[in-house]
Amino acid sequence: MKLFWRALRANLRRAVCSVNAAAAVLVTFLILALGSTGLYSEGGDVIYYLGLALNGSSAVVLAVCVFSTLPYATSFASDWAERSFRFWSVRCGLRVYALTKIAACAVSGFLATFLGMALFTAVFSLRLPLFLSPSVGNAYSVYLNHGRPYAYLLLLMTHISLSSPVFAVLGLLVSTFFQNRYTAAFMPVVVYMAAVRLSEFLELPAFLEPSCFVETVYNAGSPGRSLLLKLALTAGSLIVLGWAVCKRIVRLVRYD
Repeated sequence: MKLFWRALRANLRRAVCSVNAAAAVLVTFLILALGSTGLYSEGGDVIYYLGLALNGSSAVVLAVCVFSTLPYATSFASDWAERSFRFWSVRCGLRVYALTKIAACAVSGFLATFLGMALFTAVFSLRLPLFLSPSVGNAYSVYLNHGRPYAYLLLLMTHISLSSPVFAVLGLLVSTFFQNRYTAAFMPVVVYMAAVRLSEFLELPAFLEPSCFVETVYNAGSPGRSLLLKLALTAGSLIVLGWAVCKRIVRLVRYD
């Protein structure tokens, strides 16, 4: 267990305290800013512009599907190119190596999107009011109606950011097939677009549609149920992807 926590701390430091992580946060902020300011109108507030960025453009797709992969999804491709995976697998074992890499990848993906939106909120708050009038736009709008904009923002940003770990780990899985940094970073958006097209023919329930999972906030009847549903979908996806990543890494390293 000590080896697991040591390896996890090392991976988290590499994932979170890196130039790639800072760049992912900054680029996410810029994409959201560009996605909202093009729809400027008088009397808007920060929450209004964040809503425009998330719902009125493709900014959220780029932030979640692409930029959440930048901090650490390409790490296995880098380890493979540098042959450094041997060092880690000998010290802590292949499964611990894979599991800690998956965990660090998921955490860094979540933080890239969450902190990008937090930076957007902080910067726009310098010139605009945070919140002007009540809204009933999504499952968490009840907090706006009760004058609690900070609770609304925290839940909204958490909900949207929970999609990012899935795409970050998906990028990690891609890197076990194609040991190329650029393929690992951008293939998840291709998979997402294909999944959206496929879901149109399968007639899935609304909460299972890829576009709903990434781009919108599904209202499950209350804020608590909506967040729990998103957590369950995220956890289920990560379990499946994590299992596949572990199998691929163990197979690759053993037969290398």
